[in-house]
Amino acid sequence: MVSRGSAVLRDIETTVATGAEMAERAGRALRATADRIEKIREDERRQLADVARARFDALEAKQVTADLDVVDQRVLALLAERDAARLETEEGVAEATADRERREAVRLERRAELDAAVAALEDRRDTVTETLAASPRHGMLVQRAERAAAQAQAAHEKAEASAADRAAKGEPYEKDKLFSYLWKRGYRTERYRANALIRALDGWVAKLCRYDGARRNYARLLEIPVRLAEHAERAAAKAVAETEAVAASVADAEEQAGVPELVADVDGRALVLTKAEEAVEEAEVRIAKGRERLAAFDADDDEISRKAYGLLLAHVESEPLATLQRDAAATPTSMDDLAVSSLAALQNERAKLGTTLAQQQAEHQKALDALAQAEDVRRRFRRNDYDASNSVLKGGLDWGRLLNGVLTGLVTAAEIWATMSRNQWFETPPASRRSGSWGGGWSWSGSSRGGGGRSSGGGWSWGGGSSGGGRSSGGGWSGGGSSRSSGGSSSRGSSGGFRTGGGF
Repeated sequence: MVSRGSAVLRDIETTVATGAEMAERAGRALRATADRIEKIREDERRQLADVARARFDALEAKQVTADLDVVDQRVLALLAERDAARLETEEGVAEATADRERREAVRLERRAELDAAVAALEDRRDTVTETLAASPRHGMLVQRAERAAAQAQAAHEKAEASAADRAAKGEPYEKDKLFSYLWKRGYRTERYRANALIRALDGWVAKLCRYDGARRNYARLLEIPVRLAEHAERAAAKAVAETEAVAASVADAEEQAGVPELVADVDGRALVLTKAEEAVEEAEVRIAKGRERLAAFDADDDEISRKAYGLLLAHVESEPLATLQRDAAATPTSMDDLAVSSLAALQNERAKLGTTLAQQQAEHQKALDALAQAEDVRRRFRRNDYDASNSVLKGGLDWGRLLNGVLTGLVTAAEIWATMSRNQWFETPPASRRSGSWGGGWSWSGSSRGGGGRSSGGGWSWGGGSSGGGRSSGGGWSGGGSSRSSGGSSSRGSSGGFRTGGGF
């Protein structure tokens, strides 16, 4: 009863898979404990922040007067500096508010002045409009401008209609290849150039397509849109000129009435008003910035408060728990007492988990080492061809149980491998994937690589040692076992008989 090498390899693969699962399971437990410790550290930081905040609030309210250490005194100095800065900011906001009121009063005056100037300008323009409405000459100019504008519009529409008509009616001419050929060459025009033969051929083509009549019609069709477009341009230019005449009449009347001076006065007062508005906005920006800083002071979110709190937090984080408990008792609030109590519980839990973590690290490393041992057995098994089709191992051994001993630490990979090497041999196949020739027969090996083989003269060879063996050419037996070769002929000898280089 023997075990095939491939079956034993399956047992090894199962052992490796089991070892990998054990290592992963130990790793998961280790990571869970490490994550919990980190979570506790985060909770500790939050509790320390609460302790620092309670201490900060107590110092800020001057509710702690005894047992002040150097850090407390430094924090109190920073808070005094902050109070002075806050007072200065309040004074700045008050000053900016008063300045804004003064600037707003000036802005209102400038606004009233501009409104009065605009009203005067509008009244003067209304007078000019009434004067022009009563002027026959201006009325005539307006009528001429309106008539010219209507004519320009009508000419434009007619030109567009003619262009559309030319596109529709010109299509048949342009699709006629014979007509288009002669038209492009300028046939029957001064620009036409051709020798006698070409002229004769072109004349024949002209008769075919009745070119002469079609040319006159097509030329007129092209000419009409051009002339109408030119007429539309002239009409538009006349309308512009008539409109400019009306504008000049209005400008003359406004100039005589003093309107330009009033326009200049409005523009100047508008500029003055803009500057007054910018001055008000500048004061408002200063007020807004001051209010933002005051809000930061109120929320302890200003630069000085953050510095004081950070100094106190760093100090609290470095203090022993007993000191924190004593300092918490010195404050009138219970917030820091609760925080210190929670902190003590968290530190106690973290200490216990630290012990658990050390144990789990050891277990995880042990599982990794066992997995490496199992993988080492698998690697040696494959490298030495123990999984080959002609590889067998001694029966009666529970290889699964032996391999499991690697995972439990009962045996090592070296011990497993030594047992396999002693109980494994190769059955000689018809052909070997590692040897080039076989003489037939059987070979048996107890070495780590296999050895022995039938020689070219026939017979048997076996071995369990380090040297090769095989039958000589004269017949007989030779013993030994190669550490690498799984078969092959022996060196040629001069006579028969047995030669044993090793035994069972």
